[in-house]
Amino acid sequence: LQIIIIIIIIIIIIIIIIIIIIIIIIIIIIIIIIIIIIIIIIIIIIIIIIIIIIIIIIIIIIIIIIIIIIIIIIIIIIIIIIIIKSTILLINTLMGIIAVVMIKLKK
Repeated sequence: LQIIIIIIIIIIIIIIIIIIIIIIIIIIIIIIIIIIIIIIIIIIIIIIIIIIIIIIIIIIIIIIIIIIIIIIIIIIIIIIIIIIKSTILLINTLMGIIAVVMIKLKK
């Protein structure tokens, strides 16, 4: 009878140990899965942030380029206007000089 009781106790202890080991393994697996999920989420967030930053930088560069182009166009227009005004002024002066010379020549 004692041997049977000892065997039963040993079997119960073994079963308890097996159950504990299984529980520990399950907990470890769950923890690993949670860690992996957290890492994946962090990586996704980082990628999204990087993409947003790149988009912002591209937009800023495009805006700067547009501003530079507008400034260049304005400068070119101003230069053209100045050249036209100067040419008109020069032509008027020359016409005046020619008129004066013609008047002097007639006399």
